Amino acid sequence: MKKKTVFGLSLALAAAIVAGQMAAAAGSDEKENATNPMVQMMENGNMNKMMNAMNSPEGQEMTKACGKFMDSFNESTDGAKDQQN
Repeated sequence: MKKKTVFGLSLALAAAIVAGQMAAAAGSDEKENATNPMVQMMENGNMNKMMNAMNSPEGQEMTKACGKFMDSFNESTDGAKDQQN
């Protein structure tokens, strides 16, 4: 009987520790989110408008053009890096 009691108490203690850590982590996330500029930007109402605009045909065209530009930019800078080394 004594082994069962000790085992039960150790399980209860482990559960309390895990629950406490989860509660503390959830609380710290809320504080971090309030001061994190990226989270603030994503919660801004204008960000939702931009994301919807990106799904439009014009937004898709712009995304493709941006991708082509970045590919050409990366190719040109990769050559410059090779010349420096």
